[in-house]
Amino acid sequence: MTTLKVQVDKDIEDDGLYIVTLWVDLTPPRYISVSRDAYEEPDVIYIEAQDQIYGKKTTNLRYSISDSILRLYFLPGSEVFFHWNNSSEVLIKINERDWEVMQESFKNIFSLGGRFMH
Repeated sequence: MTTLKVQVDKDIEDDGLYIVTLWVDLTPPRYISVSRDAYEEPDVIYIEAQDQIYGKKTTNLRYSISDSILRLYFLPGSEVFFHWNNSSEVLIKINERDWEVMQESFKNIFSLGGRFMH
């Protein structure tokens, strides 16, 4: 899966809401959106793919990036899966410029309980 477009909603970050949406070349999911509201639900990450009906709140989502491959994954034992592949992880090829644009927002999204969960 490769990103077609990355959207970072910076206008609302001052309000503590961090959102990154990755538009991808695979349908489903077509898009994957990751967000966190630092004020309303600071210890929860919301992830949505393809449609709101597949959205879920979790504390078990993590990410890693290596050689332009972004890995989003649920921790082992969390019993949460991505609906389109029944897997606990997804790999997304992302170009360096897109990563630079979204990196700071990702750090904020994955800072749960004041700890960076990477």
